[in-house]
Formats: sequence, C-alpha cells, structure tokens
Amino acid sequence: MKVYCAGPLFTLCEREYMSRCGQALRDAGGIEPFVPHENIKLRLPVNTADRLLALGVATPETLAEQSLEDLVRRLLQTRTITREDLNLPPGTEAKQVFERDVEAIVTADAVLAVINGPEVDDGTACEIGIFAALMEIDPTKKGVVAIHDDWRTLDWPGEGKGLNPFVHGCLLKSGVIVRRLENAIAILESWRDGKGARA
Repeated sequence: MKVYCAGPLFTLCEREYMSRCGQALRDAGGIEPFVPHENIKLRLPVNTADRLLALGVATPETLAEQSLEDLVRRLLQTRTITREDLNLPPGTEAKQVFERDVEAIVTADAVLAVINGPEVDDGTACEIGIFAALMEIDPTKKGVVAIHDDWRTLDWPGEGKGLNPFVHGCLLKSGVIVRRLENAIAILESWRDGKGARA
C-alpha cells in the first residue's frame, strides 16, 4: 500500500519528524511511504556544476562529496546563490515540487497528514484536499489519517486558531484524526489488510 506523508517541512525538527513517520510506516511492512523531502530531485541545467565552479561557490571536492541537487538546494537556502545565477526561470522549483508531489498523491492509496502547529500548514491542507477529491472519483482510495497532538489547537478556542473548520470537515469526511503516530499506523495497517472501512 502506498501512503503519501503530508506535513510541514520548514524546520529540521519538522523534516526529522516526517522522516520518522516514513520510517515507522516502512517498519510496519507492506507500506511504501512517500515522504516529499526525501524524494527531492531538482532538474538542473546540464552546465550547473561548471556554473557553481565559475561562481566560486563550489570546488571539485564539494561537488564530489554530495549530490549536485543537495548542494544547489543548500546554496539556494543559505542565499549563497540565486536562481538567476543558475539561469533557472522563476518558479522552476515550485513547479517541479508540485508535479512530483501531485503524482505521488494520485498514485497513493492513503495519506498520513501531520496537522500540528498554530494552524494547519497550507501545503498540507492542499494535499489533504487533493486526496479527498480523488476519493470522490476513485473507490480504491482508502482515506486520510491525520495526526493532531498540538495542545495549542486541540480545543477551540485554545491558544492557537484551532483547526480550520473547512479542513476539519474535509478530514472528518475523508478519514480520521488521531493524536499519536502509533494510532495512525494501526489504522493504516488495517486499511492495508482490508479490515478498515473506507472513510
């Protein structure tokens, strides 16, 4: 069973938690997770390595030590270079991320969504919505399991905004909300084994 892992990926802690979710799904057996930040492959111009050398931001050693994609991503994130330095049109990375992630959502059987934070991450909400729409036309889609254990938004009004009512309604229609990763995995395992009812 293929599971798309949706959640915020903006900090090291967020990425580590999403990787932990992916590994827990792999450990469950029979579940193939797609964790977006673990599947990043930028399509770069063929002269990118030469361009980095010419800009003086890479050496032959640094190019040999890590993948070109990882190096470019780090240089862009640290603002060492700009997209213009590499002749990348504006929006190139966003378009590639969207295409890759939508393909993974379309081929997924279920979604594991982390909805913690002062409000649901907008990208995560979009991914939940796309999968919920796919469920309407594809009866093989199992559903969405959302992990929500952030005390700031568990009870309305709480300290944060609370769950957006539209996203909350979408989750209630297309799946289930749990408070622990272990519970989410148990539900996904039951769906994998054909024991759980479709949302």
